[in-house]
Amino acid sequence: MTMKKLILLFCLIPFFAQAQYDYLKLENTQLVFEKVYALDSLKDTDIEKLLSAGVPKLKDVTIVEKSNELIIAKIKNSYIDYRRFREYWRIAPSYLGDQFFGDVAIMWKDGKYKVTVNNMYFYSTTHGMMKSTDIFTRKRGSELKTNTNTIVSGGYIERYLADLFLVKPDKNNW
Repeated sequence: MTMKKLILLFCLIPFFAQAQYDYLKLENTQLVFEKVYALDSLKDTDIEKLLSAGVPKLKDVTIVEKSNELIIAKIKNSYIDYRRFREYWRIAPSYLGDQFFGDVAIMWKDGKYKVTVNNMYFYSTTHGMMKSTDIFTRKRGSELKTNTNTIVSGGYIERYLADLFLVKPDKNNW
């Protein structure tokens, strides 16, 4: 291998080694899911009605508190539906088959709503509680793990949560 190819290879390795997520991120050594959904044509009161009606219908999501511009909820005993996203040749980590828990905050304003999920963990009777921070981070939660299996399973969680909290206005209800 020539020297130019070696230099190029070492320059590209850090780029590919970083975890690439759209909505999962680290905040204060905590793994957090955060996504903003746009409903441009709706007013704040319409978004509130839509969320207030839609969130209680979500399986395994329970509203704990609701105020003017905030819904606090909990995800309990849920299962990540990773099979919808999984490539047929990939083997999913066993913890994706365990019960999933998390704390949810939903805020809305100006034709948008933001969903934040934190304190995420998996629970199984054989392994007990596995915090998402322990699974997806290294160096005491200061950086995300970059191995392929962790990135892929994080992508499954990310897509599952993004789909779970997607609410759409009823087009029949003018």
